[in-house]
This record gives sequence, C-alpha cells and structure tokens, in this order.
Amino acid sequence: MKKELVSIIIPVYNAEKYLERCLESVINQTYKNLEIILIDDGSKDSSGDICDNYVKIDKRIKVYHKQNGGLSSARNMGLMKAKGSYIYFLDSDDTIDKVCIDEMYNASIDNQCDIVISPYINIKEGAEKPYFKTSNSKSMNVKDTLKEMLLSNYFDVSACGKLYKKNIVNNIEFPIGMLCEDNGTTYKFIMEAKKIYYINKPFYKYYINSNSIMTGEFNFKKYDLITLTDSMCKEIEKKYKELSEDCFRRKVYSRLSFLRQALISKNVNKKDNRIIESKTFIKANYRRIMSSKVIPRRDKIASFILMLGNEFYSFAWKFYSKIR
Repeated sequence: MKKELVSIIIPVYNAEKYLERCLESVINQTYKNLEIILIDDGSKDSSGDICDNYVKIDKRIKVYHKQNGGLSSARNMGLMKAKGSYIYFLDSDDTIDKVCIDEMYNASIDNQCDIVISPYINIKEGAEKPYFKTSNSKSMNVKDTLKEMLLSNYFDVSACGKLYKKNIVNNIEFPIGMLCEDNGTTYKFIMEAKKIYYINKPFYKYYINSNSIMTGEFNFKKYDLITLTDSMCKEIEKKYKELSEDCFRRKVYSRLSFLRQALISKNVNKKDNRIIESKTFIKANYRRIMSSKVIPRRDKIASFILMLGNEFYSFAWKFYSKIR
C-alpha cells in the first residue's frame, strides 16, 4: 500500500546558522513521500538563498518567500499551501531523527488516530537532555491528552513534535502578531481529534539558543503567553470542568514564566501594569498554589520567593538557571 503524502512545514527567518542542519535532517528521512514546505518569512540574512539552493537538491522542497509577518503568519501560509494528508511542524533551528516521520506515520495507521505525539530532547551547548518524564506508548482520548499537555508531563503545548491528520487542522489558524502562539492553537487541534496516540520516542531535537523567542531579550510582547494561556484554559474548562485545577496550574506557570523574564531583565519598568497584575494573581492565589496537588515544587518555591520581593525572585531564578 502506498504511503500518504506528509507535508512538513518549516517557517524560516534569519536562520542561516542552523537551516542546513535542519533541512538535512528532513531530506534524509526514511519516509520518502514528503512535501517539504519552506516559508521564508522576509529573512534579512542568507536564509532565502539557502532555501532556493535546496530546491535544486531535492524536488520535494517548495519555497515561498513573503514579507515578514511572524511565525504564526508563516505557519498559516504553510497550511494553505500544504497538499499532504498529514501535517508536521518543524522549526528551522531544530532537527528530527531520520525515522521520525516513518514511525509516527506508522503509529497513526496502526492505531487509527488523528494525532501522534512524540516527546522531544533539549540540546544545549551540544549536550542532550530529555525534557519530559517517560511513559509507555499509549492511546489517549481528548480529555486525557489535554490534561497531560496542561501539566507538561510527557509533552507540552508546542505544535512541533506532533503529526496531525490534515483534516483536523484545516480550519484552525495560528494567532497572527502574538508570541507563544502554540498556546492559542495546539489545544484546538487536540479538541478536533477523536483519538490521539503518544509514542515514547524523542524524535524531535530542540536546540536552545540565545536568539530564540523564548530565551531572547525581554519585551512586553511576552505577556502574550498569559493572554493566550487564559483563553486556552477558558475554552478547556468550558468543556471539561474536571480539568480546572490543571488549567490553574498552567495559569500559574504562565505568570511565573513572564515574571521571571521581566524581573531579571534590566531597564524594565517594574511598575508596569502587566507585572503588577501577574504578581497580584500569584499573591491572591498563594494558598491555593501551596495546597495544589498538581503544581510542581519548583513553582511553589518560586511563588514563595516572589512573596519576598522582586530582588529575591530575580536572584533565585538566575541561580536556578545556572545549576539546572
């Protein structure tokens, strides 16, 4: 039986240092029936030229050049152009194992599911480290998948590292102009599915670098994480009230993450309303945080230190970042 076409969507923006590494991991997949869609999102370096050169190397590659509109805009364009029966998102500074698509596609067919989820490995300064706890491969329903995502047990909200049937992502767009866009999208993909399969093999390699959206210089656009998280939780709780505590855990995490980046950064107005609102949420829910069975110890400690003041919180996170 002929295997179906899989579309791999790769947004590209100023990725000349990493792009060839990414593309080599894709064109060397053991699964051959691929459509490799490169969306050059107005790159100012040589990324566009690299994309054009790879078209000559592999006919499965299609390149689209556009004005810069952000990651969401590029992914949305990729979805519009994709002709595959399956969709896989890959960031241009990351790579995938050569058997990634092969094994995830087979898992989808064998288990008759709409989404296959794989955990990923963090790579920092050449060292590989599993990001999630391990679990046996298993089939999951929508509610259980949302729960695991909210708690970041075996996977998280990232759109990457997941193989989707095209029909469940067709009518869903990434939020244009916002950071942390996966928080506003991946849960919608999951809620469109009927059956999900988790495969306990870390095919996706996430490279941590100082220029990424999540680790780069702070700006208040990162408050989008809180905005999108609250919207996500509102929709999930509307359908699954029993996941309210798991949603609360995610709301706490989003605010602690935002505050960590804001308070560590220099030349940031610490009296900005977004900082004050985030701190107020933690203080108002402090007892609930400390008594929660789903909030991890790290976030409880962070909440406690935040009560001591901005300076303590900033110092603690700097220290934690060095030792972890």
